[in-house]
Amino acid sequence: PLVGLAFALVVVFWLSRTRDPVVVVALTLAASWACYVCADWLCRGSGVLAVVTSSLVLADLGKLSVTGEGSVALRCVWELAEFLANSMVFSLAGTIIGFELATATGEQVSLADLGLAVALYAYLLASRA
Repeated sequence: PLVGLAFALVVVFWLSRTRDPVVVVALTLAASWACYVCADWLCRGSGVLAVVTSSLVLADLGKLSVTGEGSVALRCVWELAEFLANSMVFSLAGTIIGFELATATGEQVSLADLGLAVALYAYLLASRA
């Protein structure tokens, strides 16, 4: 968590120096990744806790430094990242559970089953939009 706090304070400092929305988005994306890598690989701590700590500090202090177009761009990019991550996690979980259930009953999963699963996924994805 201390790594996350340190990263957040540095990012808040940099955010207060720029108004360019592209720089703001790139800075938050790069800082999240760098915070995780630094905490997990270099410091041998919890990268997830560091990123959560960094995110909480940035949510509180960072919104004072980001205004206008940068705020809109940040919200759009992070909502897209959230949507993609949720879709990936639930698709993966559904696939694993489906294969486990199919193999537990002794049935083979055919290409037709996979095609129906992909079609169902596309339909559900379209209905969310």
